[in-house]
Amino acid sequence: EGMGFVEAKTLRVLASNLLYGQADPKAVVDLVREQRIDVLNLVEMTPSAVDRLTAAGLFDLLPHRVLHPAPGAFGSGIVSRFPLKEVNLTGDSAAKQPGAEADLGDGVVLEVVAVHPISPDVDNHQWEREIKDLSRPVGEHGLRILAGDFNATLDHAAYRTVLARGYRDA
Repeated sequence: EGMGFVEAKTLRVLASNLLYGQADPKAVVDLVREQRIDVLNLVEMTPSAVDRLTAAGLFDLLPHRVLHPAPGAFGSGIVSRFPLKEVNLTGDSAAKQPGAEADLGDGVVLEVVAVHPISPDVDNHQWEREIKDLSRPVGEHGLRILAGDFNATLDHAAYRTVLARGYRDA
C-alpha cells in the first residue's frame, strides 16, 4: 500500500533501409502489421517510396510521421503509432537523420532518431561528422532510440563512441 509501481511499456521498433526507395511497400506494411510495430524508422526514403507506402496503407497503421524524403540514399523518416514532434537531435545532419519526440502517454516521452550517416567508403570525413552528430548527450527525457543504418560495425571507433554514451546495442 502506498507503493508507486510504474507499469512497464513494451515498444516495438523497426528500422528499414528502403534501398534507394525501391523496397516492396507491401512487404514493409505487412511486417509492420504482423510484428505490431509502434515506431518505424525508414532510411533511403525517396518521395516515390512515400507515395507507394501511402498507397499500401502504412499511414493507416502508423498515422504520425516526420518525413524528409529525398532522392537516392539521402531521405529518412520516422512513422509512429504515437504522436510525434520533430526535434533536432543530430545537429547538422538533422534533415538526413531526423529526430522526434514520441509521446507514449502517462508522461513518458521517447526520443527517436532515424540513423543513416553516409557510407564511409563514399566520404569518410562526412561519415565521421554525421556519426558524431549521433553522440550528443541523451536529452531531458533520458530515453532515446537510435535505429537505422549506421554504415558501421564495432570495428569503427566513432561507432563505439556513440554506444559509450549510454546506449545498449540491440
